[in-house]
Amino acid sequence: ANISIAYPITEGHDPEESIVHELLHIHTEGWHVEDHTLEELEKEQFINILAKTLVDLRWKDLKKSDG
Repeated sequence: ANISIAYPITEGHDPEESIVHELLHIHTEGWHVEDHTLEELEKEQFINILAKTLVDLRWKDLKKSDG
């Protein structure tokens, strides 16, 4: 599998979230959708939300374990 982040990581953008997002693309590879369709947009939004949620939960869990 090839993972590439085609946009620069800028201030205010979470690189960890970008990596999780790209890894989720591997897991959703079987969800065949046509380019430039509503279905593609929905898939991208789902991946965005899931990536953000997974990263947020990880950090929430780390903060909770710190006491």
